[in-house]
Amino acid sequence: MTAESIKKTILLLEDEIIQQKMMSFILSNDYSLNIVSNGIEALNWLTKNSLPDLIIMDWVMPQMDGKTFLYNFKTKKEFSQIPVIALSSYQYVHQEISEIPYTPKERLIKPVEPQKLKTSIQEVFISRNS
Repeated sequence: MTAESIKKTILLLEDEIIQQKMMSFILSNDYSLNIVSNGIEALNWLTKNSLPDLIIMDWVMPQMDGKTFLYNFKTKKEFSQIPVIALSSYQYVHQEISEIPYTPKERLIKPVEPQKLKTSIQEVFISRNS
């Protein structure tokens, strides 16, 4: 297997089953996708597995929301370089994200168009390699 054929890994934090299935349908052909339901599960997953190339996260989740996850996530040195894309249907997400010190690379409003999501992911990977 060549380096070009190895799929990049994405960790998806999403509590809604329908959104999980939709994201899996959109992304699983191009990426290795791992899905968890909230920030607590994501932090546990991150400590037990190889680090993903990207995290896509819902902003509003049970147990640990996106804002709390980012505070916990970005303060850990081993996780600090992993880029994050935040998704939300919450209309004030951009304001909340701008108020915290650890901002995602991209912020997308749900329902997100599949091509917009794919383009955002590619842009994050390109900017990370620059």
